[in-house]
Amino acid sequence: MGVIKGQLEYEKWKRREFLTRKQAMLAMCFQCNGELESRVDCRGENCPLYQYHPHKPQNWVRDNLKNIPKPRKKPNLRNQIVKKQENE
Repeated sequence: MGVIKGQLEYEKWKRREFLTRKQAMLAMCFQCNGELESRVDCRGENCPLYQYHPHKPQNWVRDNLKNIPKPRKKPNLRNQIVKKQENE
């Protein structure tokens, strides 16, 4: 049997090693689910990490969270350079 998603991250955390944000989320879900793998919605809607749960209902974030930030557009540096050269 293979390793359960989040198990390696949880074991790393137990050894007091540094975890990235994603690793910490996986470890928390692993611990919260009783150290079992589940590919279904855990229904942990009171968990701050639930909005990142891959198996939550598709529209949950839109329907349940307020003030969702709009994606930021990356500045188009090429256009800025071209405009600067035209002004010179």
